[in-house]
Amino acid sequence: MKLLLSIIFSSTVAVAIALTLNQDGSVTFWWAEWRIDIAFSTFLIVLLLSFSLLWVISKILFELFSLPEKARKYRLRQKENKNTELLLHLFVSYLQKNYHKLIHDSNKFKLNLNTEEANDKMSGLIIKYLTAKSADQIGNNSLRDGLLKELQFEYQGNS
Repeated sequence: MKLLLSIIFSSTVAVAIALTLNQDGSVTFWWAEWRIDIAFSTFLIVLLLSFSLLWVISKILFELFSLPEKARKYRLRQKENKNTELLLHLFVSYLQKNYHKLIHDSNKFKLNLNTEEANDKMSGLIIKYLTAKSADQIGNNSLRDGLLKELQFEYQGNS
């Protein structure tokens, strides 16, 4: 719609300029033995329309070249939304005392976790804590001890 309105506006401006000048002049283009005579008003209309077309083409090319960056941002946003949703499910499982489901879902969460970002590191610490607490509740001491060692190592590395 913007494109259509901008084309109509440019055409209107070109016609208005041509009518205001109201000259019977012409523009001549020479190429080898060929000669083209165009009325001045027609030349102005063609000139403004060509600038509009050039602007539209440059806008399309800009959008095409920025498409990979937009796709990357969309993919990261989708991943972040999925991680947030999984984290919420883990909290709900913990509050409902569904410890087996929490341990199962925490493994899925670890697959989606990117440990390079500070936000994901904090989420990872929370997940490890909740999983260790759940493993303690169901009596899985080996999982609990392994997670507590990881938490202790990460805590010492952060302090």
